[in-house]
Amino acid sequence: MKDQLCPKCATGVCDYRDGIMCRGGVRTNTNLSDVADSRRNVLIHSKDLAITADTTVNSLVLSDLKKQSLAGHQLAISSGGLILRGSSGLGTADGGELNGSVVFPERAYVWSLTTSASSPSAIWSPITAPNGFVAAGAGDLRLGGDQTHIDGDITVN
Repeated sequence: MKDQLCPKCATGVCDYRDGIMCRGGVRTNTNLSDVADSRRNVLIHSKDLAITADTTVNSLVLSDLKKQSLAGHQLAISSGGLILRGSSGLGTADGGELNGSVVFPERAYVWSLTTSASSPSAIWSPITAPNGFVAAGAGDLRLGGDQTHIDGDITVN
């Protein structure tokens, strides 16, 4: 049932595929590499972050991920919007090249909603953000990857 018009919003932006309804252009609980359109906003909750090729999304919400590796691929977030909830992040402390890379083509806006100081949300992947990096939210955020490609201001709200 690929690319049927979404019965909820009927915009033509959404589709109904494999029993997963898009809501206002949001793909929910899908494999990240299955997102075929960089205009998609994606929510992945309580499953492995599955990426098998370089992938671009508009925005991304990660919630209670089981596995967080980018498998050496590049993840581009075109709007700059990334929300991390629960035990979520990108890459691992010992992931090395398997952490892949995260690219925010403009300014990065990362919200952490994880309030555990002992196990904060973390981005272990190298980060590219040519127009700055904004970290916000009620939670803690650890940047453990290469940050030399963050240009402009780094703002913590």
